[in-house]
Amino acid sequence: MSNLRGQPYHDKLFKVQLFLKAVVKACREECHPHQNLAVDEAMVAFKGQLSMKQYIPLKAIKRGIKICEYADSSNGYLCNFQVYTG
Repeated sequence: MSNLRGQPYHDKLFKVQLFLKAVVKACREECHPHQNLAVDEAMVAFKGQLSMKQYIPLKAIKRGIKICEYADSSNGYLCNFQVYTG
């Protein structure tokens, strides 16, 4: 698996991938979802230069990093998430 730009398996998050995997693992282990679950997308505000930055004019935060979330609606606990890289 190559992390060079332009290669087929280039991962834009390779520098923080281990951290993200640890956070997702902790969320999955600690989350015991109830009956009501929600799939949502969230924006993390980011004003710098980044190739995966999104612009969504209808969101409160218009420019940033988009994250797809799977959360428990009853307590708001995050069960799983994935950073959208484009």
